[in-house]
Amino acid sequence: QIDTMHPIVIVGAGPCGLFLCCRLHQLLPEVPVLLLERFPTRRKTSRSVGILPTSLEMLHEMDLADAIIEQGCRVDRGECFGDGKDEYLTTLNLSIGKKPFNFAVAIPQHMTEEILENKVLQHATVIQAGELPFVHPPTTQTHPRPTAATEHAPDKSKNITLVQNAIVTDVVDKGNGVVVTVQTDDANTVQIQARLVVGCDGVGSVVRSKAGIEWTGNQLPDLFLMGDFSVVPSHDIPHNVMRIFLTSKGLVETFPLPCNTRRWVCTLPKDTDYDKFCEKKTKTGNPKDNQKAADEAIALLRNMVYSRTGYSLYGDKGDQTEATPPPGTTGCSTGTPNKWISYFDIHNYVASTMTKGRVVLCGDAAHVTCPIGGQGMNMGWMDAFALATVIANLFTTNDIQDTAAVEAVLQQFSSTQRRKALSVNRRGSINIAMGRQWGVPKRGEQEEPQHSAQGSKFLQQLRSKVIQWVAPWWPVQWALTRLFTMRGLGVAVVKDTALF
Repeated sequence: QIDTMHPIVIVGAGPCGLFLCCRLHQLLPEVPVLLLERFPTRRKTSRSVGILPTSLEMLHEMDLADAIIEQGCRVDRGECFGDGKDEYLTTLNLSIGKKPFNFAVAIPQHMTEEILENKVLQHATVIQAGELPFVHPPTTQTHPRPTAATEHAPDKSKNITLVQNAIVTDVVDKGNGVVVTVQTDDANTVQIQARLVVGCDGVGSVVRSKAGIEWTGNQLPDLFLMGDFSVVPSHDIPHNVMRIFLTSKGLVETFPLPCNTRRWVCTLPKDTDYDKFCEKKTKTGNPKDNQKAADEAIALLRNMVYSRTGYSLYGDKGDQTEATPPPGTTGCSTGTPNKWISYFDIHNYVASTMTKGRVVLCGDAAHVTCPIGGQGMNMGWMDAFALATVIANLFTTNDIQDTAAVEAVLQQFSSTQRRKALSVNRRGSINIAMGRQWGVPKRGEQEEPQHSAQGSKFLQQLRSKVIQWVAPWWPVQWALTRLFTMRGLGVAVVKDTALF
């Protein structure tokens, strides 16, 4: 009976799970949601930082865009350089995009998660896994969709339950429902029954694995090192600008962040002993806990940025003092010019299907792509926004009890979102290829006898000239703006309408 089941269980309270929970409560404020999170606290690291215009439109519908914009850094344009800061190539103006959100926002992931979580907690009860099983009030009635007049009305109900320290170990679809096995904080297990289970549990998704969904794709040869550093006063980069350097020694990207900070990203040289660094990394992918590895990584990143762009991350005179945060800034860490350092590589993977029976995948559990610019998180939010509309339709029509109807509409969702994910992966691969050292063999490729430094230098110069000639044309600007802001993927914010 539906009375004995949780209507919706979301596994994973990261940015995708929190976003989905917020949107579901907005569309279905009377339908209980159980949100399972394996960790008791959040990591205070920046990780994914880019929020694109398409996501700002969705966040605006959820009354969250203002908080993101206020706490983040507005990015109005991107500037492209060749070999160093003196070889200007072109500018990409995001302002030519669709208004009012014709800009991007750079904000650390932990701040984004905090904004989303605070929204969830307005309507949530927080319990520990040891307090399971937790039974929601019975919900058998049809729930009408909110109208435009009531959609954003305050709702003080507590129909969301956030369960911390809840480790999901098994997911079994029983046809008319799903049984989720959770290891509680006292190492015991409890089984939860749900009408619908959404896996937002990341790349190593237990939900995907237990549902038997195939995970296919490939790894690109490119390896990256990135770090967040205090802004050096002598730098001439405006705070609302991101810069890309397509140098003969490799790619460099830099984004503004709150607290007078910038992120710097560099491709590692193909002869870098990457495995040596990987062995020193923690399971979180952040070597900060191993100070020796962190020091080596910081020194390597500083050297690469300076040799490729001419910018010193500690100032022209080696100044290692903390830059002063802007007046009124809160929550900024102080004491060191480097605030975070990490490595990453590029994986393009997509699940063979995003749904199986009453189990659905969302975000990184369903697909991974190039993380630069926050593409993975933004694509996950597109999934969540579309899925919330689908789930709302199932509950408002009471089709949630009809297994055939549920599977049919979820398969339609899966087909549409997979096409978008594959498109994002192709776009990401093109972006990475454009930033590679042209004429230089990639990692793992054998050096060709005919390869010469002169030949690669010619190709690098040719790329720069083509960008200088072609990029300023308005049609090219328009196309590049759509490419880098993930436009053209069929995402549209339309109230009371499914998004595919």
